[in-house]
Amino acid sequence: MDFQFYLGIFYLIFTISFVIAGITGDRHNFTHMGVFISSILIPFVAIKSNMMSAMPSEFWIYYVFGILCQLTFTLFHKFYSSVVHSRGPEVVLQIVLTVWTVALRITLPGDIWSNGYFGIFLFCFQGMFIGLGTLMYIYISNGTSITGDNVDLIKYTKNSRSNAAFLTVGPVALFITLFAVFVNYYFLLAAVFIFVINRLTITMNEAEITKET
Repeated sequence: MDFQFYLGIFYLIFTISFVIAGITGDRHNFTHMGVFISSILIPFVAIKSNMMSAMPSEFWIYYVFGILCQLTFTLFHKFYSSVVHSRGPEVVLQIVLTVWTVALRITLPGDIWSNGYFGIFLFCFQGMFIGLGTLMYIYISNGTSITGDNVDLIKYTKNSRSNAAFLTVGPVALFITLFAVFVNYYFLLAAVFIFVINRLTITMNEAEITKET
């Protein structure tokens, strides 16, 4: 295990910490800021250090594009906090990032990834899991008509519209991402299975229901 492996562990803890902060309180843009910072780390945790100079120009264009996208999302929510998601940049740019990530995962040589599949996972986690999860959440929770998100696992019940949507899309987006990492169709089957089980077991209310205190 080299330095990049431990840097990758730090990246995961850092990014997930910001996500946890976002789903346990009204900290939507705080999470965006964390994801923006973590996007800067991607080449240093996903690509072998001795292969950096050999990376094709498309990768570096993608890298800069990804950082600019995350910066755009953060600034949008900062300066246009009253504008709903359907009128913002995420609806398009998250799709572009997700598709481009998969394309690079397929076309980049297999020997460039730091720590093998771990490096591939970190690359897809940043470029695919976050974007795919965001788009799925916005769609399922009717989030196109709100400015941020109403996910709050502390304040609301798990059956609240936003919490139920998040609890569904989180594991589903993860397994779809794992399919891109390992190119194993069992992960797609697992994603569908988890989605069905979640929809059957987690009733989604049409409103946010505050927990009884």
